[in-house]
Amino acid sequence: PLLSLTSETPYPAKTIRELVLHPRFLDRRSKGYGRIYFHATEDPREIAEAHLPEYDGGLGLSHDDVIYEFRTTSPVDKEWTGSMREVMRLRQPGPEHNFGDLAFDLGGNLFVSTGDGAAPPAEIESEEPPCSRNAASLTSVFGKVLRIDPISSGNGHRGYATPMDNPFFYVAEVAPEIWASGLRSPYSLHFDRYQGRLLILDRIPSQSDSDDRIVLHQSIRGAEHFGWDLIDLATGKRTNHASLDGLITPPLSAIELPDLSDRTSPGHDLVLYRGERFPALTGKILIRGTDGSVWIHSTDRADSSLGREYLSFDLDPGVFVSGLTAAPSGELVIWTSDGEVYDLVKPDRETRSDGRSGAQLICLVSDI
Repeated sequence: PLLSLTSETPYPAKTIRELVLHPRFLDRRSKGYGRIYFHATEDPREIAEAHLPEYDGGLGLSHDDVIYEFRTTSPVDKEWTGSMREVMRLRQPGPEHNFGDLAFDLGGNLFVSTGDGAAPPAEIESEEPPCSRNAASLTSVFGKVLRIDPISSGNGHRGYATPMDNPFFYVAEVAPEIWASGLRSPYSLHFDRYQGRLLILDRIPSQSDSDDRIVLHQSIRGAEHFGWDLIDLATGKRTNHASLDGLITPPLSAIELPDLSDRTSPGHDLVLYRGERFPALTGKILIRGTDGSVWIHSTDRADSSLGREYLSFDLDPGVFVSGLTAAPSGELVIWTSDGEVYDLVKPDRETRSDGRSGAQLICLVSDI
């Protein structure tokens, strides 16, 4: 392998995920040269710079979510060597609604999504205010999208600095890292480099007893509040402590995705297609469901719901898509349940009818 991250972290990591490269990763003239950022889950540690939740629901401590930087001096070599440092640490009160995703903007600032720190309702027996209150508090970094400069240091944190053009940078008694608030469990981010907007997938309560629903948000200038927990996102009704009209930025759409129990791929990936190989997909949002399907979503629909268009792939029986991302060129890259990574190419024919509803775009794959 290029790098064994588990052997590089200073403390034993339970899981490692959400790896991103600095947008200037191969630019020798840039400070971002050779820098990689990833998330690790660790046992709680007494470190002064750790962010603590304002509301822990009386739960105590569950684990730490940590963002690390690995800097290699040889990004073009077949094996990377370099050094590791800690960028940010969040002390989590509960096992769910924790760290979400990482995404860079064009300037090299890093977006970090964080859940409100809640635990399953059955585990909450405290009379303390619930963890969901973190999402509405501007002194807490939980239930937010944060925007930081991961290379510099300052603002009281050794691992990063806060960009001066963040919306709350000059506001007293507000966490300056905050870019957007009012999020429950924002687990997927995608920065649209053409329109300069950030797309966010968040999990919200369902009106039924089934699994959480998915909503798609967009942040353009920052400072948006997306409603949690000022309103019940499942019904749209205001709670008792919500009284300000115009405070809430509504989601672009609510999304229903299939969820098959026999496929255990975690979460959903989000990509706004800006490549050239598939003109019909330009500007469309692609979302990978937990069943391995990749759905095509357009925010231009009048009902703002997920359409019935989807991608299918010429894969071996029993193999499904477990990850979706965009290459620097904007083209689509997938990885599959058998551990292979593929670059999507356009087939000779684009559509076929196989008895399933909706248009189906057939994509062949070729090894990278």
